[in-house]
Amino acid sequence: AYATRQVRFLQDRVLGKLEDDPLSEPSGHSSSSGAARRPRCKYAEGCYRQNPQHKADFCHPGDWDWQPQVQMTPALREDFAA
Repeated sequence: AYATRQVRFLQDRVLGKLEDDPLSEPSGHSSSSGAARRPRCKYAEGCYRQNPQHKADFCHPGDWDWQPQVQMTPALREDFAA
């Protein structure tokens, strides 16, 4: 039951259904204003690149458009089926 609530929380965050989410888009960056989410940097927390263009092209943990990736495992699928 706890794992199911955690997954639903993450799904709601990814789908943008949470209010007062500390990682939500700051004002001026809403998708309705035309700001596009950047692709995720494949190195994530381990990224060492300091190039400002890289930081402009890819999002990193802590950025407004970084979203957690939720992977459905067979156990989680069973929880959702219940």
